[in-house]
Amino acid sequence: MNVAFVSSYIRYLGASGYGLIGVFMLLVALMTLLDLGMAPTISREMARLQVIPGGGPSARWLLRGAEVVVACLALTVALLLFVASGWLADHWLDARGLPHEQVVFALRVMGLLVALRLGENIYRSALIGLQRQVFLNAVLALTATLRNGGAYLVLAWYEPTVQAFFEWQLLAGMVTVAAFAAAAYTCVPSAGREPFTFAPLRAAWRFAAGTMAVASLAVLLGNLDKVLLTRLLPLDIFGYYALAFVVAQVPLGFVMPIAQAFYPKFTQLWASRDASLAADYHLGSQLVAVLLCSATAFLVILGRPVLVLWLHDAHTVDRVGALIAILSAGSMLNGLMTLPYFLQLAAGWTRLTIAMNAFALCIIAPALWLLVPRFGPLAAAWCWLGLNAGYLMVTVPLMHRRLLQGQMACWYLQDILPPAASACAVALAWRMLLPTPTGLGGWFWLAGAGATVLAAAVVASARLRVLIRQRLSF
Repeated sequence: MNVAFVSSYIRYLGASGYGLIGVFMLLVALMTLLDLGMAPTISREMARLQVIPGGGPSARWLLRGAEVVVACLALTVALLLFVASGWLADHWLDARGLPHEQVVFALRVMGLLVALRLGENIYRSALIGLQRQVFLNAVLALTATLRNGGAYLVLAWYEPTVQAFFEWQLLAGMVTVAAFAAAAYTCVPSAGREPFTFAPLRAAWRFAAGTMAVASLAVLLGNLDKVLLTRLLPLDIFGYYALAFVVAQVPLGFVMPIAQAFYPKFTQLWASRDASLAADYHLGSQLVAVLLCSATAFLVILGRPVLVLWLHDAHTVDRVGALIAILSAGSMLNGLMTLPYFLQLAAGWTRLTIAMNAFALCIIAPALWLLVPRFGPLAAAWCWLGLNAGYLMVTVPLMHRRLLQGQMACWYLQDILPPAASACAVALAWRMLLPTPTGLGGWFWLAGAGATVLAAAVVASARLRVLIRQRLSF
């Protein structure tokens, strides 16, 4: 849903209007700096409290205490953005082509939306920790449809302006938070007659501090390019970069459902020192590799036909094609790190990621500052790719050496390499043997290509082959 209506947003609002939506997405990403590591802490503690006798009341009060803290943060964020909206519109954003009052209004609404997303994150994290992923994703699908499908209808039938878009987002955001709050409290065990206490939240503060440091550095690294681009480039050019980044992030949508399912299990297996942790880790890694590598190979190698059929705008395709290829490769490497990172969180070990992120920030910030003004958005894309390649080569070996000794070669050579190589080979074959697709037949051509790329990755994954055989036999 986040991608399906992008072409319509650009058609109704223009590149500058979509650039302002890109600023909103950047602020939503940066909000991770503000939740004090609360979201991953709640997921971990909810999973841990399930295996502790009498942990129900603690889980309830953990959620309630997090609500109080996040409510204070959310109010602060909304007030700060309200006060700073005029200065940002005048001195930070180059929003030529958009009415000044609409830009100021949009920035003020963004503050409220970021505040609502902070609260939404808490409830989503509780559902993840309680291993209610199917229920969570059903609510996610409905609310994403409400946000994006509703915005399209507003722009198409009511008023094609930035102000109308953000007014709808605010209404949909309030409905979304209420839906997630109701879902979370339906699933969290009752506290009975026990009085409210901040003790469960205080008990997790060390882990929360570690995850806050990890998340803060990761968010800075992942969004520093976009922060600089909003300052250095006109809003329409930033809009093209934001479009490319949104498309490049699509394959990561396959990763988080897997990570959310395995993270609570990793936590429980690590806490009980269960020897089956390694097997589950490799299974999850192969699931991630199959879906992520096949989707990325399809997007990088067959991306131009997809963009031509989707956007119907050769100028936009030319502006974003190379950016999408480079950013998608970087996002794939970033997504492959997800299961190793969640294993570190399950073990309560955040020091490695903090150190690596701090070191990377010292390198990437000067590189972006020097290269982006000279080479533009492409320099930012190459920095993103280089950053994630460094993580894959350095962080993964260090993590395995401490948490899963003797499993590193299996992760590289069995979990990641076979599905990635197979998906790329089949995607290249489709690109070389068949002409560029057009019209309705082009969508069938791309569907066939995507299906065979995915099938090749599945066949190359040893653990998935065994799992599928077992399921079919059953």
